[in-house]
Formats: sequence, C-alpha cells, structure tokens
Amino acid sequence: MKQILPFVAVLFGTLVLAVALNVGLMYLSPGLFGGGDSPLGAVDTLHAAVPDSANPVGTDSTMTAGDSASVLTVTNATTGEVLLDSLAQLRELVAFEMARSRELEERLVREDRAADSLRTKKRKEFAKMIESMSAEDAARILQNLDQGELQSVLMIVKKKHAGKILSAMDARRAAEIMN
Repeated sequence: MKQILPFVAVLFGTLVLAVALNVGLMYLSPGLFGGGDSPLGAVDTLHAAVPDSANPVGTDSTMTAGDSASVLTVTNATTGEVLLDSLAQLRELVAFEMARSRELEERLVREDRAADSLRTKKRKEFAKMIESMSAEDAARILQNLDQGELQSVLMIVKKKHAGKILSAMDARRAAEIMN
C-alpha cells in the first residue's frame, strides 16, 4: 500500500489542477458556459511556454529573459480556445494517470498475493518442524511469537499436537491464544 501512495498523491494533485483550470476557464470565458462574453475578450497573440520539441513548423519561437523555455506564439486565438485545449490536455493526463494508478494497484494486488502465498508456505514448513518437536519444546519456542502468528501456526499443526503444545504453555498465554 505504501508503494501506491506517491501515485495516489500525483493523481490527486492532477485532479486538483484540473478543477482549478475548470474554475479559471469558467471565470475567464463565461460565454462558454452560457454566461456571456469573456471579460478578457479575444486576444491577438497568446504566449504559452512549451519545450522546443513541441514547437510546430512555421511558428514564431522566442526566448524570455532568464528562462530556458521556448515561447510559442499563437495568433488569432481566443482565450477560451486555448483554455479548452489546455483542459483537454489535462483530461488526457488525468485519464492516463488514472489508468496508471489502476495498473499499479493491480500489480500491488498480484505482489501481495505472491507474498501471502510465500508466507503460507513458510508457516506450513514451520508447522512441520513444530510437529517434530516435543510439546514442551514447541511451547517454549512458540510462546515468544505474537498472538496472530502463533494462532496461524497452531491452525496448521495437527490438532492433537496443537492441544499438547497449548497444555504445555503458560495457562494465561494459552487462554489468550484461544480467544
């Protein structure tokens, strides 16, 4: 579960960003949502920071002072069109992150099952060793285990031998185990 927490945090952050963009879009372009014209109106030129590799052929690319990102000049675009495009990109990103999160969750479930199988196999081997010991020796060793582990081992050991082990234990500890 701890392995998936960073991915859940990224997913949550992406969702918060998408909601913030929706709210911003509603404020900047209320006409898109049935509320009239945008307070900013249409813009002739809009600058959006993108990496060099994303600049399409035929666009004007300039560098800002102190910034290594390229600036893509989009002409004759309205604020709403650009925001809608950004929103679509964020939705794609959210969908991708959700798919990735599901994939990681499925992987975690598979790994948990494999770990449970390995623990069960080890308990069975441990139970066989316990069955080969005298009840007094087994009780002395098993009293040091926590209650859950002790119960799971005793459930695997043959019932007759488990009874002998419990009778060789301290009465209070044996009573705790049986509850």
